Parts: sequence; structure tokens; C-alpha cells
Amino acid sequence: MVKRIVVASCILFSPFFALAQYTTTYEQGVTDITTYATSGTNAWFKLAGGGVCAPNSLAPLYDGNVWCVGAADSQAYEWSQANQYWVQHSEMGSGLIALGGTDSSNLYSLKAYSTCGTGTYGVFRLYNGSWVWLNGCLKQFTVSVDDVIAGVDGKLLYSSNDNGTTWNTIGTGSWTYAANADAYTLCAVNNGQLYLLNSSGGMSLMSPQPPGTPSGCAISQGEFTLMEWGTSGNVYYFDVPTNVWKSVTMGGLVVAELTLSQKGYILALDSGGHPYHWNVYAAYIYGATTGSWDGCPGPSDHCAPGVTHTGKIQVKFPHSLNGVMGTWTGAPTSNMNANSWDANVLCDPFFGELTDAECVPTSTGQEVCNATGESLGSPPQPPSWQPSRDFGIYTGVRNIGTPYSMGNGWWDVSYDCYTTHTGACNPGTVAVCQKQSYSGDIQSNSSEAAVAAAHLQCQTGPWSFLSMYNTGQGAASCFQLPDPAGRTKKAQVPGNCY
Repeated sequence: MVKRIVVASCILFSPFFALAQYTTTYEQGVTDITTYATSGTNAWFKLAGGGVCAPNSLAPLYDGNVWCVGAADSQAYEWSQANQYWVQHSEMGSGLIALGGTDSSNLYSLKAYSTCGTGTYGVFRLYNGSWVWLNGCLKQFTVSVDDVIAGVDGKLLYSSNDNGTTWNTIGTGSWTYAANADAYTLCAVNNGQLYLLNSSGGMSLMSPQPPGTPSGCAISQGEFTLMEWGTSGNVYYFDVPTNVWKSVTMGGLVVAELTLSQKGYILALDSGGHPYHWNVYAAYIYGATTGSWDGCPGPSDHCAPGVTHTGKIQVKFPHSLNGVMGTWTGAPTSNMNANSWDANVLCDPFFGELTDAECVPTSTGQEVCNATGESLGSPPQPPSWQPSRDFGIYTGVRNIGTPYSMGNGWWDVSYDCYTTHTGACNPGTVAVCQKQSYSGDIQSNSSEAAVAAAHLQCQTGPWSFLSMYNTGQGAASCFQLPDPAGRTKKAQVPGNCY
């Protein structure tokens, strides 16, 4: 059974309620399918719009926006969730090699620059519509949630925590790729091996190493995620509790690049430059028929001893991870509990269209009196659902846990950031769920870094939370993880809705 991360509930009564006391309840939302996605299930969702990005240019930012450099014209493009296509930003000019940043108002790029040597590019930041050089030359770069720039020039590994004014050398050798989540969380590739930032500010060889030869890595905090892709195009996900690298399939396609801002926003390019989202928080539905009715065949008659009722329910998406018929048989006086669940990786709440047929589950089943064969009812169809965002502003109050050793040199620190609620922003909807805090765990190979990163999680608010509303039912509940569109200190409140 997969772990239910998010649910939106409503109770729908059977049309045979006058005869029976059986009711059907549905819970809808998303669920974490990482176990499936690292055990053979292809969870990659291809973004619509036909975009083709240049190599190493894909940039999912911390405000939920995604940018990349167009492969055909070297210009900046921004993904539009509302319109399901890439929006060209020709005002930013051409000649771009890569993009990065914390949010869409704080963008960096790599561009050809005469001062830089062969194979490296100037690091630029966008100021008032113009690109300004930041006194750095890199081959590849990354920007963390707290505005730390890290990158490589093919030999050295650098970082800057003052917007490129000064650059610090972290490692020497043959560094070819780097990715960071914050000032305390960095992975990088040197001489075909994967390294992690240690508590002394240097780089340590990771153990165990991923299979094959790494081409690059991606790392995030909030819900710790570490991934790697190799020269063969294979992708691996590091499972901290078991200290094991697990294979991630892309359905036969070759991964040329992988990048992320958090676990919910993991994106990759295939060998043709087409962008995909790793939809590990896939659409989910759970249905249960419950209740009791000691009536057979009429509501005033009690069932004879030994008579049983059977309930069946099956919830199912067009493309199913489970969708098995749930069956219960028991005495009419007992509480029926026929239940079923399903998830669909082809329904993507963040990058897909929730009105798409892949996001519409169906329900079948029946309740039957086994003594007479009479139908006592059947489950109604699940309600439709739509997203809205609830926003909270960090109050400055936080609880940071004591570092807990997970073994194998890894540490876990919990955090709880308190927020004030500012309401939902979708027109015509009223939030019944108001999250007052955002909680999570930081995992690191350093206890000191884990504590520092946990404090940082609370400082990058305000937060927003994606709520699921059942159309016409007036019920909603919040995601247990933050909506990426609110993961920035520069996010607008109430912000932009779908």
C-alpha cells in the first residue's frame, strides 16, 4: 500500500440510501510513489508544448517556475502551467548557454564572454533587463534556494555566497558538474566520482558510489533528494535509510540531464532535449464502502442468522498502478469495509492538466444481499476536483529537532516552521483547510549541516500549500508538502493561481 500524502475527502451517499445504510467515501489527491518509480515503473511525464532545451540549460526554480534555453535560438523560455507551453522571452536576448536562479525575478545565466577561456562562459545576473557579468567564468553552474552560486570550469569547483562578487575554490582536480540545495548541501562530480560537501566546507567522496560513471547529480532539501545520472544515460535515486542507490527507468529513453529544486520538481531532458517531470507525487484516489444494515430484503426485516452481505468497490484511473477490486463479506450487523485505491503517473498535478482524461477516475461495484441476490446499492462516481493555493507567511517561530543518527554517517533533523494563513486564491473557492505550519526533515552527511539547513528551511518562506477542492462538494484538504510556487521569499501573496 502506498503512503497517502494528500487527500481531499467527501462523503457521497448511495442512491439506495432509503433501503441501505451503506455509504461510499472518496479521498483524492496525490501520493508518493517513489517505491514504484525505483522498482520499474516509468514515472516520467513529458511536458506539453513541444519544447526542446539546450543541454544543461533546464532550470526548475524555487518559485515553481521552470526555465530553459531554447536549443534552436539560444533564447530564454519559461514554462506556462496555465497554457501548457513554453513562453519565449526574447527581451532577454540570445546567446544564452544556461539559466538558473532562485525565482523568476532573480535569474542568472551563462553566456559567451571574451574574458573567459576556451570551454568556459561568463556568469551573468539579470539586472533591470540587462545581463551583468559577475566576475566568474564557468562551464556549468547551479543556484541554491539561499542564493549561493556553485559551479565548475572543468578543473576547479567554485562557490559564491555574495552574488558572484567573490568566488571561493572548494575543490581542485577535474570537476565537471555541481548541484547545490543550500549553503550546506552540495554534490559534485570529479574524475567520474561523486562527492558531497562535508562539515569542514570541503568535498568528501560519497560512499557508496552510484553504479557506472556519473555525469552529474541533483540534490535538494526539505524532503531530502539525491539523484545521479551516468554516462550511459541511466538514472539512480539514493535511498538514505537503506544506503542504497536505486535505479530509475525512463521507459527506454536516455537521460541527458537531470535537475531539481525539490522532490516534487525533478525534471530531466532526454537525448533529444525534450523536458520531462518525474511525477513521484502522482494522482491518487481511495474509495471505501462502509456501514451496516440488518435488513434483508426490506428495511424493516432483520436478516436470518447466517445471512451475509457482500460489498465490492473498484476505483481506477485510465492508467493504473493498482486499481484492484476490493471485496468484503460479512454479517449485516457488522461494519462493511470494502475499499480500493489507485494512482496514475500520467496524471501530473504540477505539470499536467487536471481536466485531462488521465486525471478522471471511475468507480464500479455493488452491495448485495447474498440470501436473496438483491442489490443493496452501488458506489456513486467520484467527484471531480480542482486545485487552489492556500498561502501562509512564516512568523519567525520554529522548532528544530535534535540530530538523529540514521547510520552510515547520515543524520536527520526535523523542523517545524509556523505560519499565518492568508487564504486561498482561486476565484469562487473557499479553503476549509488552513495549514498553520510546515514540517519536514533534513538529511545530511553532517549533523551540523543538517541543523543549519533545517533553520534555513524556515527562512525561505512565505509558504504556499496546494489544496484540492471537490467541485460542488465544498470540501478541501491541503497537501502535506509545499506547493513549489510558494517556495521563495520573493513569492507574491496571494500569488498567481492556475
